Amino acid sequence: MRSSRTLIMIGLALLAGLAAAVLAVRWLNDQASARSSSDAESKFVQVAVASEDLRLGYPLTVKQVKMASWPAEAVPQGGIAKAEDAVGRVPLANMVKGEPILETKLAAKGARGGLIASIKPGKRAISVGVNEVVGVSGDALEGSFVDVLVNTSDSVDGDRQRNISKIVLQRVRVLAVSTTGAVNGRVNAVTLEVSPDDAEKLDLARSIGTLSLVLRSQAEDMAAATRGATREGLLGLPPRAPAAAAAAAALPKPAPAPVREGGRAEASAVLRAEPKTCVDALIGSERRSECF
Repeated sequence: MRSSRTLIMIGLALLAGLAAAVLAVRWLNDQASARSSSDAESKFVQVAVASEDLRLGYPLTVKQVKMASWPAEAVPQGGIAKAEDAVGRVPLANMVKGEPILETKLAAKGARGGLIASIKPGKRAISVGVNEVVGVSGDALEGSFVDVLVNTSDSVDGDRQRNISKIVLQRVRVLAVSTTGAVNGRVNAVTLEVSPDDAEKLDLARSIGTLSLVLRSQAEDMAAATRGATREGLLGLPPRAPAAAAAAAALPKPAPAPVREGGRAEASAVLRAEPKTCVDALIGSERRSECF
């Protein structure tokens, strides 16, 4: 009887120990999970992002800004931590849905909306017409970068003209495009953001020739050195000699001056004979020739 009671006590002790071990393991797992969750949350911060595609020049509304969790170590410089700090501000560049809204991409607080708000300090906005046939057409979107070419005539010699196409401005930001009156949405005018010096160059270029646009990569910021394209270079033709040089080459060459013994030339023979023009005239039955 006593031995059976002892076995029962031992069994109960084992059950109690097993239950205590299970509870301890569960408690430790809960603590570890809570700690992991806390650590994970501490590694993320709230950042204002675009809830839809945004266009430059238009003030942000409440619906266009939302908060999103972002890895703390990957938050871009200038990120905005409160949605109200972005609402009402004017974007200086186009943004896509889900893109973080940065201070560098927004105009100063209180800036007016529209095109004027998207012009950076020290820059100017100038609108020019472009050739809709050879231009970039609908690909020249707001916020993209383009090179500006001018197709004009270059004076070679006197009245001779030579067609030439040359890049005059590189990496120019497009502020706005116009398709008014164009066919199939092709761009026929653009508003570009340029420096004051480049505004002068662009104004001169549009007065002497036809402007075209070349779309370039957003990441490329190096200038390309070009000499311009000419008709001769395009078709592989030899360069045309200037008119004055061609006329001089067509004139008859004077005869060499006679040399006396001893290597000294006569003074009169040293002077080159000037080319003369002769005219024959028939007076009655008499024929006369005059040279001058």
